[in-house]
Amino acid sequence: MKNNVNNMDMLEIDNKKLEEEVAAFKKDPKNKDLVVSLMATIRNVRLLLPAKFPTDLDDEIKDMIKKRIKIPKEKMPPLYPVLEQNQQGELYVAVYTSKKHITNPQDYPVIINTNFEQVTRIAEDKKLNIRGVIINPRTDKLTLHPQFLDAVGRMNEKVNQQTEGVKQVKMTRGEFEAFARKNVEHTALVKAAFSDSKTFMQQLDEMRESLIFGYYKQPYGDKITCPYQEDQFDVMVLDIRDDCRIASVVVPEPKGMTGCYHLCFIYDPNTEVIRYFIFEKQLEEEVAMVKEVQPDGSVSLIGEAPVAGSEMSFVLEHLDTEA
Repeated sequence: MKNNVNNMDMLEIDNKKLEEEVAAFKKDPKNKDLVVSLMATIRNVRLLLPAKFPTDLDDEIKDMIKKRIKIPKEKMPPLYPVLEQNQQGELYVAVYTSKKHITNPQDYPVIINTNFEQVTRIAEDKKLNIRGVIINPRTDKLTLHPQFLDAVGRMNEKVNQQTEGVKQVKMTRGEFEAFARKNVEHTALVKAAFSDSKTFMQQLDEMRESLIFGYYKQPYGDKITCPYQEDQFDVMVLDIRDDCRIASVVVPEPKGMTGCYHLCFIYDPNTEVIRYFIFEKQLEEEVAMVKEVQPDGSVSLIGEAPVAGSEMSFVLEHLDTEA
């Protein structure tokens, strides 16, 4: 299947440090310091994981893939990792550190931006009889065997134990929800938007509510119930002018805490400059305020928030007054 549903601009990730360490490790694979350094870096990176659809797709899904139409979640077929086979017949999970190493993107129906932990889980699936992970199979061809993956897992456990020992703070459920929400609105989204504005806006346009819900759900992990549902979010992306694209993001209204109820991202596709505005309700205060969040996470007060439903107009008028 040569048709694919990948938007290669969505796959921009920066793994310069990892790629440098891969190159150094390949030159001196017995150097223990290089091994430890590679382990410490790879445990925190994002990687590109090629995947494929099952062979028994129905005609409707085949046609959507051929025409590059986004497949609705309820119709999305299962995805399977693409495995590389060496001369001995051993199978490895193929991953790439960046899209420049993918010399044959047309051969991959889907390419997923994922973390190393998820890649490790796939490699450890005994049903698939996989021998490890291969990084950049068309260029670097670096294989990571089970011993390496196990060592990274132990490193993760040790770091997590140390972190919990140093930073363990008792919080009520409400305090944790307030903390998690502030971290999303004032840190995670700031980093995502300003570190790579083009990719962020493309993801926001294509993934919409699922992208934003993912940010709000992430602090809760797999063991804590997230208080939000995806259908509580609403995302609208509009091209106002050639130099102005606006993303209006409605999020669940905060209850019993300070938090945002509306977010606006203003993006200029020509310069790739992005601005981030939040409509925030303060705890025990009736009046909501509009603030602009800067790349460093600091905020500047714009003024009192308008009536609900006119947030986009308010931001656009504010920008016009600046011009």
